[in-house]
Amino acid sequence: MKQKIMVILGSKSDAEHIQDGLKLLEQCGIPVRLEVISAHRHPEKLRKVCMGLEKDGIETVIACAGLAAALPG
Repeated sequence: MKQKIMVILGSKSDAEHIQDGLKLLEQCGIPVRLEVISAHRHPEKLRKVCMGLEKDGIETVIACAGLAAALPG
């Protein structure tokens, strides 16, 4: 099954906050593409990834930024 969901984290430390959600998606057989991209440190990389979402077949993005609201905003 091709990945249709992308989870974007602001930093590696954010991963601990979403482990339960990732496990649930895995249990449901839903493949997820996980990216760690700091919107503050690498805005151009984030832009490039976002511009290629449709081409890559990604239909849903879940953006997580720990205690910061900048990425999902």
